[in-house]
Amino acid sequence: LYAAGGHDGNHSLCTVEIYAPETDTWNPGPSLTSCRPNVGVSVVDNRLFAVGGFNGKTFLSTVEYLDVENNEWSTVVPKEHHNGCASKNGLTDCDSSTTNGTTNGE
Repeated sequence: LYAAGGHDGNHSLCTVEIYAPETDTWNPGPSLTSCRPNVGVSVVDNRLFAVGGFNGKTFLSTVEYLDVENNEWSTVVPKEHHNGCASKNGLTDCDSSTTNGTTNGE
């Protein structure tokens, strides 16, 4: 189980934490290349993808992935549209209803 990005009430987070069920502990992982609350995360082909998010001023279109075998982040081509995301029960929902990358007030 991976927890990536977020917000601590004052700052956007770049941190990644990995849950180890055998020891019931959270351990630090390699930090995201971009700090991003409201990030969408999904695992595809043993890679943890971090998509979009919000940097405190604008929604992000950047995408990066963690190759979990070598613990290194890489970036891929940005998405065409900015978005913020929410994930629950393995499903990720991204909202692109923004104007010029800023919130729409909803």
